[in-house]
Amino acid sequence: MTDDEAVRAHWREKAPAWSGWADTMAAMADRFNQPLLDAVGAGAGDRVLDLAAGAGEPALSAAARVGETGCVIATDLVPEMLAGLAKREGAARLHLAAADMQRLPIAEACIDRVTCRFGIMFVPDAALALAEVRRVLRPGGTCGFLVWGPRADQTLFTVLGDAVAAIAGLPDDDPHFQIFTYGEAGSLARAMETAGLSEVQERPLAFTPTAPADRPFWRPQLAMSFGHRVDMEDKALLRRLDEAIRERLAPLKTEDGSAYRMRVHLRLATGARPA
Repeated sequence: MTDDEAVRAHWREKAPAWSGWADTMAAMADRFNQPLLDAVGAGAGDRVLDLAAGAGEPALSAAARVGETGCVIATDLVPEMLAGLAKREGAARLHLAAADMQRLPIAEACIDRVTCRFGIMFVPDAALALAEVRRVLRPGGTCGFLVWGPRADQTLFTVLGDAVAAIAGLPDDDPHFQIFTYGEAGSLARAMETAGLSEVQERPLAFTPTAPADRPFWRPQLAMSFGHRVDMEDKALLRRLDEAIRERLAPLKTEDGSAYRMRVHLRLATGARPA
């Protein structure tokens, strides 16, 4: 199986969970969507291309910004993701296209803004994908990529990964861990500059949310991240995982025991096609 085929297979397997939890996760996702759309300057009348749109964000949020005079093309590598997106409220405002970001079926210099939330790290040839982004942008057009920071700064991912490894087994080379490919500060910015993008900037986005301690709030992320390894219908296995997760979260409880203190670290990189 080639690298491209492996990526397709991985995300085809994850598509049901992503589609099933999309609406539940929408409010949390908005905390990530808005800074990305702000950073690229998405506004009324813009032609926006969203890469690796998955279950629909930030494409749906972008559509609300560009209005009737603009358009948003939501692409994803696997049609199964887009099939789930098509069922969501607001999807009719989007143009959906199954597309590999390494070989975009889009004419040169016709897009005002390109967005990609948590997708560039999975591409077998990121340099090729970034060159394609530069190609489809109009001169002066902007792009923005949101990626995860270092694994150590992601409370939930760390806890879930450790629990799944202990209870269900998880190889170190599981594709999930590619999410940390650009965790090192400046690594994505350097790749963008090498691809010929200008005005490149990268900055951290750090959040310290709390999560409720009275219910398994982690279930959606568990399904989306590790549903390809964990049978989410196996109630006995889920009970064991829940216990392992609670044990690892226990030191993070607030003084009154009602919530867990979490850490989230993202990196937001932007650039432009030279005018």
